[in-house]
Amino acid sequence: MNDSAQQRSQLIRTLLQRGAMRAGELQESLGISRATLSRQVARAGDQVQRYGAARATVYATRRQIANASAWPLYRIGADAQVEILGSLEAIGRGQFALRPQHALPALMPAPQFAAGVFPDLPWFLDDLRPQGFLGRHFAHRLATVLNVPSDLTRWNGDHVITALVHAGEDLTGDLVLGEASLQRALAAADCSTGAIAPTEREQVYPSLAAAALAGEPVGSSPGGEQQKFTTILRLSHGRESLIVKFSQAQGNPVAERWASLLRAEALAARVLNEHGIAAADNRVLETGEMIFLESPRFDRTTSLGRRGQVSLAALSSAFYGLADAPWWQLATRLQRDGWISAEDALTLQRVYWYGALIGNSDMHLGNAALQLCDQRPLPLCPVYDMLPMLWRPTAQGSLPERQLIPPLPASGQLDAWRWAASAASEFWARLADEVGIDDGLRLGADQAVTAVRRGLGRFG
Repeated sequence: MNDSAQQRSQLIRTLLQRGAMRAGELQESLGISRATLSRQVARAGDQVQRYGAARATVYATRRQIANASAWPLYRIGADAQVEILGSLEAIGRGQFALRPQHALPALMPAPQFAAGVFPDLPWFLDDLRPQGFLGRHFAHRLATVLNVPSDLTRWNGDHVITALVHAGEDLTGDLVLGEASLQRALAAADCSTGAIAPTEREQVYPSLAAAALAGEPVGSSPGGEQQKFTTILRLSHGRESLIVKFSQAQGNPVAERWASLLRAEALAARVLNEHGIAAADNRVLETGEMIFLESPRFDRTTSLGRRGQVSLAALSSAFYGLADAPWWQLATRLQRDGWISAEDALTLQRVYWYGALIGNSDMHLGNAALQLCDQRPLPLCPVYDMLPMLWRPTAQGSLPERQLIPPLPASGQLDAWRWAASAASEFWARLADEVGIDDGLRLGADQAVTAVRRGLGRFG
């Protein structure tokens, strides 16, 4: 083997062992000049892939996932038109690269991802992992077919890609990976089968709820632990995509509490909307012994087009290394770095304190999202999953007494806290008078009104 062949062999071996590497790192590791590296990469052909340009140039080897190493990444727009964003490729040691069709500065921001190379599943696909109540059923149902673990906690990026390519036609947001998933997505949009008329809901919803509990497929896989299904309503002006949470309305204290919380969730969103902050347009529907909370999906349009969506969790993990943080703190960082506008940062801060003051003990970063677009800043999505989770039943099915202890305003957050306290006191007063609220939550609402108003008086 001559010197040139040895250099090329060492180049490939180094990339296989270490994964994707910048040009400078490769030169130093191999002890060769930039010109020599360029020649060896050219002679290696498809064995070595190049991503990015200039100082952001990265080299890597491809690898395969289920007999493929590259898949087209599509976007289905709000008008249901399809756009190809580029090619997603499996590279290196569990890494991925996006070779874009055109500039995507929000998806591939400099300097971290200017070359389009990601250390694991790309951050903008992270929310498409099956998760929560429906995600677990999805994994159990398709584990054998897809040759992936039935336990979601054992999934890695390769497992997620497998699921997206073979069953990713109707997930959160507007991104679709692979031709087969796109074909299924378009076929579903062109077919009216499965959409139900508003007058059919009382008959159909209980069956969909039973199917969801049994682990049968009932629409896409939005996250969250509460039991739910997705469906589409057939309206005169188009089709409305819904996430529907449900509970027994009566029969035992735990069911009655969940029913009360669904009513509280509808009220919490209504108060925000009335105060000028966009929230899910939640609607309560009662049918016999069951109660349903309909929430129109803001990542879908009436023409079954789609809108992009990315959670704060995905952003925070990728760019700040934080698995969790108070929304108000992250809002400041996101505004500083150009991810969101000053107006949306203030809105996010107000919403955080509103949630804290209505006893929402489940405000993790996955429960707030931005609209995923090509350019920054990214607009804030409507508020969702906002309810007094402090009063949810325990995992053992008990209902311990709860009492709201209003959080004190953090430094620099007094104005946002005051706004939120005013809205929260209104929420609690109205919840105390709401029909169908169980006695325990009503007692908590009466106490919370007093506590929040006392705090507002002290900091007013």
